[in-house]
Amino acid sequence: MQPTEPDLTRIWQGTVAALGDAGLTAQQRAFLRLARLVGLIDTTALIAVPNDYTKEVLEQRLSAQVIDALGSQLDHEVRLAVTVDPSLGVDQPSPD
Repeated sequence: MQPTEPDLTRIWQGTVAALGDAGLTAQQRAFLRLARLVGLIDTTALIAVPNDYTKEVLEQRLSAQVIDALGSQLDHEVRLAVTVDPSLGVDQPSPD
Protein backbone atom coordinates (compact mmCIF):
# COMPACT_ATOMS: atom_id res chain seq x y z
CA MET A 1 0.00 0.00 0.00
CA GLN A 2 1.37 3.41 -1.00
CA PRO A 3 1.63 6.22 1.53
CA THR A 4 -1.04 8.84 0.93
CA GLU A 5 -0.03 12.17 -0.48
CA PRO A 6 -1.04 15.19 1.60
CA ASP A 7 -3.88 17.28 0.18
CA LEU A 8 -1.85 20.41 -0.50
CA THR A 9 -4.87 22.48 -1.53
CA ARG A 10 -6.74 21.63 1.68
CA ILE A 11 -3.65 22.36 3.80
CA TRP A 12 -3.10 25.73 2.11
CA GLN A 13 -6.77 26.71 2.36
CA GLY A 14 -6.69 25.90 6.09
CA THR A 15 -3.53 27.94 6.48
CA VAL A 16 -4.98 30.97 4.69
CA ALA A 17 -8.21 30.68 6.72
CA ALA A 18 -6.24 30.55 9.97
CA LEU A 19 -4.23 33.60 8.93
CA GLY A 20 -7.42 35.46 8.04
CA ASP A 21 -8.65 34.82 11.57
CA ALA A 22 -5.31 36.08 12.91
CA GLY A 23 -5.98 39.68 12.00
CA LEU A 24 -4.15 40.12 8.71
CA THR A 25 -5.25 43.03 6.55
CA ALA A 26 -7.39 42.48 3.47
CA GLN A 27 -4.37 43.26 1.29
CA GLN A 28 -2.20 40.69 3.09
CA ARG A 29 -4.94 38.05 2.71
CA ALA A 30 -5.15 38.91 -1.00
CA PHE A 31 -1.44 38.20 -1.42
CA LEU A 32 -1.87 34.86 0.31
CA ARG A 33 -4.78 33.94 -1.97
CA LEU A 34 -2.45 34.42 -4.96
CA ALA A 35 -0.07 31.81 -3.54
CA ARG A 36 -0.26 28.02 -3.80
CA LEU A 37 1.32 25.30 -1.69
CA VAL A 38 2.96 23.16 -4.36
CA GLY A 39 5.08 20.77 -2.33
CA LEU A 40 6.26 19.49 1.00
CA ILE A 41 9.80 18.20 1.19
CA ASP A 42 10.76 17.01 4.66
CA THR A 43 10.19 20.12 6.77
CA THR A 44 10.19 22.60 3.87
CA ALA A 45 6.97 23.92 2.37
CA LEU A 46 7.31 25.11 -1.23
CA ILE A 47 4.97 28.01 -2.00
CA ALA A 48 4.47 29.28 -5.56
CA VAL A 49 3.44 32.88 -6.25
CA PRO A 50 2.70 34.65 -9.55
CA ASN A 51 5.37 37.37 -9.45
CA ASP A 52 8.47 38.72 -7.74
CA TYR A 53 6.57 41.38 -5.80
CA THR A 54 4.27 38.81 -4.19
CA LYS A 55 7.33 36.66 -3.44
CA GLU A 56 8.96 39.63 -1.69
CA VAL A 57 5.84 40.36 0.36
CA LEU A 58 5.51 36.73 1.41
CA GLU A 59 9.19 36.34 2.31
CA GLN A 60 9.73 39.69 4.01
CA ARG A 61 6.39 40.60 5.59
CA LEU A 62 4.34 37.45 6.04
CA SER A 63 6.81 34.59 6.43
CA ALA A 64 6.64 34.32 10.24
CA GLN A 65 2.83 34.20 10.22
CA VAL A 66 2.75 31.71 7.32
CA ILE A 67 5.33 29.47 9.00
CA ASP A 68 3.34 29.43 12.26
CA ALA A 69 -0.03 28.79 10.60
CA LEU A 70 1.33 26.17 8.20
CA GLY A 71 3.18 24.45 11.03
CA SER A 72 -0.09 24.26 12.95
CA GLN A 73 -1.82 22.71 9.93
CA LEU A 74 0.94 20.12 9.55
CA ASP A 75 1.57 19.52 13.27
CA HIS A 76 5.32 20.13 12.93
CA GLU A 77 7.76 22.97 12.38
CA VAL A 78 8.27 24.03 8.79
CA ARG A 79 10.63 26.14 6.76
CA LEU A 80 9.40 28.20 3.85
CA ALA A 81 10.68 28.28 0.27
CA VAL A 82 8.96 30.62 -2.18
CA THR A 83 9.19 30.33 -5.95
CA VAL A 84 7.70 32.39 -8.79
CA ASP A 85 5.29 30.69 -11.20
CA PRO A 86 3.98 33.35 -13.63
CA SER A 87 1.16 31.05 -14.75
CA LEU A 88 -0.52 31.62 -11.38
CA GLY A 89 -1.12 35.25 -12.28
CA VAL A 90 -3.25 34.46 -15.32
CA ASP A 91 -6.87 35.58 -14.80
CA GLN A 92 -6.24 36.41 -11.13
CA PRO A 93 -7.39 39.66 -9.50
CA SER A 94 -4.78 42.15 -8.38
CA PRO A 95 -4.15 42.19 -4.59
CA ASP A 96 -4.55 46.01 -4.53
